[in-house]
Amino acid sequence: MNEGELRAIIVDDLSSVMQEKFKTFKVALEPMNISGVDLDDEPVEVEARNPREAIIKASTAKGLKKGDWMAVKTKSIKVVKEEVEVSEGKFVVYVGTKDDPTVQAVVDSKSEADKMVSKLQKDGKFGNIDKADYEGFKKQFPNKLNEAKAKPAGLSKDETLKIAQMVADAITKADGKKTVVNMETLEEDSFDLDYDGTEYEGGSYNLDDNGDIRNMATRGSYVGNWKKDTVKDLVKFYKSADFNGDKK
Repeated sequence: MNEGELRAIIVDDLSSVMQEKFKTFKVALEPMNISGVDLDDEPVEVEARNPREAIIKASTAKGLKKGDWMAVKTKSIKVVKEEVEVSEGKFVVYVGTKDDPTVQAVVDSKSEADKMVSKLQKDGKFGNIDKADYEGFKKQFPNKLNEAKAKPAGLSKDETLKIAQMVADAITKADGKKTVVNMETLEEDSFDLDYDGTEYEGGSYNLDDNGDIRNMATRGSYVGNWKKDTVKDLVKFYKSADFNGDKK
């Protein structure tokens, strides 16, 4: 990416952020290997406010980590749909087909939904992952929403890290395999764990306001309560016959 291209992207970036409009971009990246990820040139469609955001989302969809997008080379990028309004209403994130979805979460904005979809895609343990407008989803699948009543815990990144470390320590003790927090993907109320030297193999977790710790890599299975559990409690739970939230 040369200086002229980057300057044009920044100008478009500032303009579109001010307007708060989303467009649908079709992005194709040049085939190459970045940080061990083999990129192909199959185009992907993403909703973004500007080319930079579109390239970042396309890079994430192809499996790259945060920050690696600067190393990609863009084969083509074009707008296929102009000015998609940003919805401030709630969105449902689900896995599975549109006819038989499994709800993962209900979030308060489209940007939060996009963030969660990207995170689940990166985890790679689901097939189809998508989002839907809450009201439309509610009309079509009223019973499905009972699966996702909890809201994000509202914790800071430091508070999330302490809980993530507790879960990692418990898995290490329960399985005898070193499990660590992936600091590159740590965010408020969510974290990934690296298991036995393999990135993300320890699961992808969300923290809910009711205290639940849920492993999104195993369809949101319950793996503990961040409000009351200790490492000792979690180790005992993970070794028990009642535990069905496979950590890997």
